[in-house]
Amino acid sequence: MSPVVSTGADMPSEARRCPGVSSWLERLKLSPEQLAALQDPSPRILVAAGAGSGKTLLLTAFYLQALLEERLPVEKVVAVTFTRKAGAELVSRIRDKLRECGEADLARSLDSATIGTIHSLCHRLLRDNALAVGVDPAFGVLEAEAANLAKEQASRLAWKDAVEAASDEQLKVLATEGESLRTRMVALYDRLRGLGHMQPQVVVEPGPPADTRASLLACAEDVLAAGKECGKVSETLRRNLEVVAACREYFLQSHASREEEVLRATKDFFPSGNLPPHLKPAFTAFQEALTAHRATVARAPLERLVSTANLLLCCFDRRYREFKQARGLLDFADLELYAHQLVRMIEEQPERSAVLEGAWVLVDEFQDTNELQCAILERLGAARLIMVGDERQSIYRFRGAEVEVFRRRLKEMERGLHPLDVNYRSRPQLLAFIDRLFAHPLFFGQEMRALVPARSGEHYSGKDHFAAVEIVVVDREAAQGEDGTSSFREAEAQAVGQVVERLLHEEGISRKDIVVLVPAMLECEAYEGALVSRGVDVYVVGGKGYFSQEEISDMAALLQLLVNPNDDIALCAALRSPLVGLSDDGLYLLGRSSQAAACPSLWCALKGPSLEALPSEDRKACVLFFKRLDSLRPRVGRPGLARLVDEAATLFEYDLVLLESRDGRRRFANLRKLMRIAEEFEALNGPDLAGFVSLLKEMEELGGDEGNAPSVAEDEDVVRIMTVHQAKGLEFPVVVLAGLGGEAPVPKASDFVVGDEGRVGVFLKGSRHERREDHDLCLGPAVAILEAERLKAKQEDARLLYVAMTRARDRLILVGALAPGRDKRGRRIGQILEALDVGTLPSSGQRSPVDGLDAVVTGFEPTADGSGRSGSPESVSVGWSAERAVSGTRRPGLGPAGDETAAAHDQAAAGLLSFGPAARTLRQVSFSALAAYERCPRRFYLERILRVGGLLPVQDLVGQLEGVGERRLAAGGQHLQLFPGQGDAVGGRQQHPGPSAVENDHAHPVPALVGLDQKRQGQLFGCGHAALGAHGAGGVHHQQQQGLGLAHPAFIAQVVNGKPLPGPDQVRVPLQRRPQGGVESQVVSLAGRGERLDVAPSLAIGAAA
Repeated sequence: MSPVVSTGADMPSEARRCPGVSSWLERLKLSPEQLAALQDPSPRILVAAGAGSGKTLLLTAFYLQALLEERLPVEKVVAVTFTRKAGAELVSRIRDKLRECGEADLARSLDSATIGTIHSLCHRLLRDNALAVGVDPAFGVLEAEAANLAKEQASRLAWKDAVEAASDEQLKVLATEGESLRTRMVALYDRLRGLGHMQPQVVVEPGPPADTRASLLACAEDVLAAGKECGKVSETLRRNLEVVAACREYFLQSHASREEEVLRATKDFFPSGNLPPHLKPAFTAFQEALTAHRATVARAPLERLVSTANLLLCCFDRRYREFKQARGLLDFADLELYAHQLVRMIEEQPERSAVLEGAWVLVDEFQDTNELQCAILERLGAARLIMVGDERQSIYRFRGAEVEVFRRRLKEMERGLHPLDVNYRSRPQLLAFIDRLFAHPLFFGQEMRALVPARSGEHYSGKDHFAAVEIVVVDREAAQGEDGTSSFREAEAQAVGQVVERLLHEEGISRKDIVVLVPAMLECEAYEGALVSRGVDVYVVGGKGYFSQEEISDMAALLQLLVNPNDDIALCAALRSPLVGLSDDGLYLLGRSSQAAACPSLWCALKGPSLEALPSEDRKACVLFFKRLDSLRPRVGRPGLARLVDEAATLFEYDLVLLESRDGRRRFANLRKLMRIAEEFEALNGPDLAGFVSLLKEMEELGGDEGNAPSVAEDEDVVRIMTVHQAKGLEFPVVVLAGLGGEAPVPKASDFVVGDEGRVGVFLKGSRHERREDHDLCLGPAVAILEAERLKAKQEDARLLYVAMTRARDRLILVGALAPGRDKRGRRIGQILEALDVGTLPSSGQRSPVDGLDAVVTGFEPTADGSGRSGSPESVSVGWSAERAVSGTRRPGLGPAGDETAAAHDQAAAGLLSFGPAARTLRQVSFSALAAYERCPRRFYLERILRVGGLLPVQDLVGQLEGVGERRLAAGGQHLQLFPGQGDAVGGRQQHPGPSAVENDHAHPVPALVGLDQKRQGQLFGCGHAALGAHGAGGVHHQQQQGLGLAHPAFIAQVVNGKPLPGPDQVRVPLQRRPQGGVESQVVSLAGRGERLDVAPSLAIGAAA
């Protein structure tokens, strides 16, 4: 199967050509539907392009038509894309086609073309007309990350301003709501600005004055009078009459209670239970009167809340605007607002020519625009406006996209409308499944347009006995934890792990051809863990919670110590992290000694006599820590925050620790991203280290959507995990869609809800209803807005599933947890099964076909060991060595490492922990695996056992080693290290026999490597050996000194010759000690079991190599 394709499907060579077209058009091989759209001369064209229908190719054709047929200059052809990446890919395609047509000069001129996001277009418009809208012509653009930092700072200043300017009533609101109101106001500010409000304020129409108290008392009298006429009174009626009487007495008393007290007291005055039919009208009128009066009482606190919110919005707008003006910056919202102001101003002045008069404007992903952006595009005065999109793929409401914009234009178009429904991406069997599923009323219903397969004559290259679609239903009841809590996400992760392992080993699918899609990033961790535990190389794209990642927290703690060394929390975090590697014993002894000496802080204790109470290794680590920290202090306050972070990471060798840890490249990329954030912070605030550290702490507390830095190339051989949003515009041979056991997300109802056209509703705490839709204490159209927003969220969730499923080219696997016979409609997987008319679910490990489709339903029951009832490939379980277990978990009070008592404990523990190797087990091996072994045993063991993905032949790998000198070369999940030493003494202990044994090692027969001369063989196996490392708690660290260790040449010979290692044998490879004491010397076991070779610290210390 082919690797991931980064953009939409291209037309196959079999697509029909139309006679009589020019040479450039003939090269594009357009379909008749695409050609009809291209040849339509209408000034406005809307192309409703279904998934995989070749919309990117059509956009390329429109652009070429403007340049080559209409002879428009590049400056007069504008293309708007949803992302910068999509814009760059469109430029690349257009440039390639121009070169194919011999238009090299035009291809070079694309460097000045306006092809990019809506914000890049607005930037161009404002740059050319800055003075007309009062903008500095030399303005810069405040990127999203920097804007978030600036808003956080501006909001804190605005809060102080509001406290100073607030009235007594507003101060009460600020005190009651707390600083959470500040963050809510920033979100409200962004939402209203995205809707076109230059200076956002909450505007609520005043309600009609009414004497609701008198009306309530009159209704209460009517109920009580009607109750007296009843002969026999039930217990329910008697209780309700007493409630109404209590309500009447409460309001007859002459006292002026605060509104909040009235609302709390009247919350219990509503009738309940079954009432006599003849009394229902009176009780209904009373209930309505009570609701109306409560709303009247609530109006005063609601208006105070609105008044306070507007004060905060005003203060924030002023602070944020001053921040940008002082630096000559505009954020993305400014670009849209000022561009809209510009085009409206020019439109109202007929004597002025339009902004883009005579130009062509092409819009990609039109379904993801909003009304403000669309208004800008339609007022540009362009000769042609060509919009391409698909309402079924509108999934960016959280970014302000409004699918109604697309739908309204669709209804308004009398001509120029062109549907593209031919799908060039997916197998016909997949499209039949998608069409049937989404035509059900639970999804799109009658609005679903069927996708026409273009691959009807193609034969699927995979194994025909596997269904195109598989629905894995996880038993939700079996996923209950011992405490009764649901752990269905972990159960789904088990199923995903088993499915992916089957795809790799039984079906022979490459890792890079598989993607695991999830609805939300918060769900990724469980799926990543399940795949990693099965030995699958995984890459999580993007991710969330960047500021709470361990590497960011470690560096933040270190930087905080440069600001304030007496911060005990930061000091403990740094000491226990790989930056220092202090043991648990050392931390405990430090705390105990600090308390005994009554030191004001741990830093004072550590710099004083408490240091002597630590074990020797911990003392050395602390002394080195002091020295390194002191060398960084002169850099504090000087320009170059990013350089300070870089120097700190290098000085503490933290970059090496990250690279040598699991998922090291991602963690190292996050560290580099922190340097970029520091650079952006300094550009806005100067080299304020204290402010930067404070900001990191605040961003961690706020959470947010900040993702991890990218660290894997697009064609790297790993299984990717990403959200559906991240997969938009991509395609994959195999899609595993997980997370279907969850419910569709329901928008959280904030105090302030914003609807279409900037309508705002306000909710007040204290309603008698749990659901906000039934809230009786609100201002404005709050309930109507909330109901509409939740309906939109439900519809978008259906579109999210559609986007996910249409990413698949050959195979689609759906995974979701469901309780049999229950909660079908409440879960995504339940809705899918109901739409497909699947009744009885198969039992665990069984499959049942879906009538009329190339699809099956598979049952899966999770197990406590994570394997699942339907079975999974065997794997070896290898634990830590006795030496590591004891050295890493010594209890406080056992004394330093050299203590005799501790040594006795070590010896006893070693005897308890020396287990023998696991028994050999049989497992199935796929035909593709056997074929790979027959073709090249050497490559089979490198790729399928050592999991060193995508390796070149061995001689090429060794050639790469030559260029790294004395540093390590990361390869797949392991580390190949080039050690220059001859001896093997580590920390004074002899792990291997002495030099004589080394000489014997050299006597081992070393196989000749094809393409590698004798000198290079000597460099590899003689004076410098490639040693296979493992990841310890602090990572594996390379010291540039002699005598660090040798790999056993017999092991290298076995791997190179493709010979399996004997089951019980183990090859011992020492790991050197971190100088800070973070990692003890270890013995590594390499044990072959079937197709797997597991690497872990040895269990049998005395096993011969």
